[in-house]
Amino acid sequence: MGFKHRQKLVVIGHSVRLVNGSTPWEGRVEVRYGDTWGTVCDDGFGVQEGAAVCKSLRFDSNDVKVVHAAAFGEGNGPVLLDEVRCTRGETDLLECRHLPIGLGDCTHTEDVGVICSQKRPIRLVNGSSASEGRVEVYRQGSWGTVCDEDFDDRDAVVVCRMMGFIQKDETVEVQVRSGASYGQGKGHIFYANLECRGTESDLVHCSHKVYDKHTCLHDRDVGVKCVTKQEPGELIGK
Repeated sequence: MGFKHRQKLVVIGHSVRLVNGSTPWEGRVEVRYGDTWGTVCDDGFGVQEGAAVCKSLRFDSNDVKVVHAAAFGEGNGPVLLDEVRCTRGETDLLECRHLPIGLGDCTHTEDVGVICSQKRPIRLVNGSSASEGRVEVYRQGSWGTVCDEDFDDRDAVVVCRMMGFIQKDETVEVQVRSGASYGQGKGHIFYANLECRGTESDLVHCSHKVYDKHTCLHDRDVGVKCVTKQEPGELIGK
């Protein structure tokens, strides 16, 4: 098939999302056209196309896996994209070539899924987008939460930097959500009384106290929202 048409989706807000994954960085690929969400056909969809999805969601794209045949379940609505072709340069799936929107010959049995690399020892859970949620860190082989005691904007900046929302000297607005605003987590509470300067690359470099179960429980799990200029794709769990 030829690629005389090089369309780019006209999007409002979030333009790409991963659906039905067991983690935020995997799932069925869906894109938004106007007010309609639809799926992407797996015809010719390979690692380069998967990398573009992961980059647009600000996940690691160095070890991407593409799964075919509706491995994350069949979507609803139209199959919007077919015969997607990316080079190594795109940072967004919507910059890649594809057939005219909605004119492919795929059904939902061919909905493609992507599993992005996840090498960051941090994640934001239960948010409505990739840029917000309950802060969880990976230590000692398991995920745990962070106490909201003394947690302020400088600590949140470090979280957003670890998540990839702050590049080099870029500034970003942050919001701290205390009192388990994104729900209570499970497992250990790894950090309490964090005191970051805001310039650190990782929370491990910030001063903090040893967690005291008598002063901090999961009803004080802290959340963070990284307010970016362009919101990354929406993430929806099962």
